[in-house]
Amino acid sequence: MTEDLWRACFVPEQMLDYLDSIDALTDRKQRLLDCACVRRLWHLLTDEDGRRAIETAEDYADDLADIVELREIQGIVLAAADVQVSHYVLALNMGDPRPFPPGTPNSACVLRAAAGAAWEYRSGANPLRDAATALSAEGVTEDGPTGRERMKARLVEEQKHQAMLVREVFGNPLHSVVFSPDLCTNTVLTLAQQMYEGREFSAMPILADALQDAGCDDTDVLDHCRGSGPHVRGCWVVDLILGKE
Repeated sequence: MTEDLWRACFVPEQMLDYLDSIDALTDRKQRLLDCACVRRLWHLLTDEDGRRAIETAEDYADDLADIVELREIQGIVLAAADVQVSHYVLALNMGDPRPFPPGTPNSACVLRAAAGAAWEYRSGANPLRDAATALSAEGVTEDGPTGRERMKARLVEEQKHQAMLVREVFGNPLHSVVFSPDLCTNTVLTLAQQMYEGREFSAMPILADALQDAGCDDTDVLDHCRGSGPHVRGCWVVDLILGKE
C-alpha cells in the first residue's frame, strides 16, 4: 500500500485488511466505522431494536455499555432478521417472485447490518457489505438485467462512500501526524467534544480556524477539517484532539 493507493482506493475491505496488517485496526475504530456505515440506512431501520443495536454499539465503543448489553441487543436483532428470512422463504414457496415491494431493500439484510455493528470484533460479520447491499436495492424498481445492473452500480457507489468513511475514521496510516497537546485550547476542546457528542460536524471548518489560531500548521489536519467530509463519530482529527484511539 502506498499513499497514492490509499487516497484512491474505493474497496473498503482492502483498506481494512491493510489497517489490520499494521495493527492499526482497533476495536473502537472498527466499531465506529461499522456504525457510521450502517447509519446510512437509518431511514430503513423501522425496527427500533435495529436502531438500538447501533446506539448500543457506539456506547460500547466508548465504554458506556457492557458486553452483556451488546450481546443482548445483537441477539434480538439477529432473531428479527431470521423472522424476515422465514417470511422471504415462505413467500418464495408460495410463488411470489418479489417478496419485498419493488425498490424496497431486503429487510433481513438491513437488520443483519445493524446486528453486525454490534457483533464481536472482526468475528466474521460484515455490516459494511450488508449495509451496501441493502442500500443498493433502494429505489431500484426495474426487473431483469436492467435492475441488476443498476443495483450493481449503486453497490459500487456505496462502497466508494464507505471507503471515504474509512479515511475519515482512520486518516492516512502512511503519514504520521505530530499533534501537540498545546493545540488543545479550551475552544478546540469544546468544539471537538460538542461535535463528537452531538454527531453533528458542521463546525469542522470553525475547528480548523481554532486549531490554526492555536498554532497548528499541519495541512493534513487543517485540510481535513475544511474538507467536505463526510465527518462522523470517530473522525481521526476529533479523536486526536480528545485523546481517543
